[in-house]
Amino acid sequence: MKTINIGKIKGYFPETMGELTEKQLIELAECYTGNLTLIDAKVLLARKWAASLFKFNEKLIEDILTRIRNTDISSQKEMLIEKLQSCDHNRYYLSELASWITEPMKCDRFIISRIKLRRKWGLYSRTFVSPSVKMGNVQFWEWCKAEMYFMDYTQNDNREAFNKFCACLYHPALLNGARGEFKENVIEHNAKYFARLNSVQVMAIRLNYIAVKGWMAAAFPHVFNGRKSDADIGTIDMVELLYRSAEKQRLDRDLIAKKSLLAELYGLNLAAKDFKEQEANSGKDSRND
Repeated sequence: MKTINIGKIKGYFPETMGELTEKQLIELAECYTGNLTLIDAKVLLARKWAASLFKFNEKLIEDILTRIRNTDISSQKEMLIEKLQSCDHNRYYLSELASWITEPMKCDRFIISRIKLRRKWGLYSRTFVSPSVKMGNVQFWEWCKAEMYFMDYTQNDNREAFNKFCACLYHPALLNGARGEFKENVIEHNAKYFARLNSVQVMAIRLNYIAVKGWMAAAFPHVFNGRKSDADIGTIDMVELLYRSAEKQRLDRDLIAKKSLLAELYGLNLAAKDFKEQEANSGKDSRND
């Protein structure tokens, strides 16, 4: 959070998606779904995320304009105009604090951690719980399935695929409120609940997951930043990634599927790093020859 002082008023402004509250994430998603210009979006977010500062600054502007209208003394008007320009600068400064929304985002958690939904035409509702911080309780195959559905959604604007993506990662809450285990055979059933999400909620989850992938790419760069021409690990074909990992460890696919996502990505990242280093060294040797 960035600490801001305007006059005697102190406020705080989020500098990354990871610092947003659920309400602020929804407000960000509203900007994306509202067809706003970038300038209008930044001003709107400044009004919402630094409301006390913005309100205080706007009050100063109103006061200065009133005083300008009520004076005929040129020297006083010049002084008031300088103050007005300072307030205009404050307003611009506050809006520019939201400029990070146009940059690649990284976030290690799902900000909307719980969603209560009911199926269309149904009265019974269920609460769904997101993965824990850093995808700590996500299985490898669970994420592979989610990623495949998400790719289908983004490439083909397939809303049904998005609902299934959500059903892969958001699991029904247990009686104690904890996140239930992943069950592939209920994805279709649970996806019907996520059909109730409105366009702003969809955009919020979409932006959040892209930021989570940004965090994952930074944490495991050799898995996510590989080229299609890489002979070993590099591309993110989820099924291929799963089978390659199973074959490498001489384990059954089902055993790999249930392993921790973070543990698997860590191992795959090391393997890809080693391969690329070996490839680089062999290239140096051939040039020396």
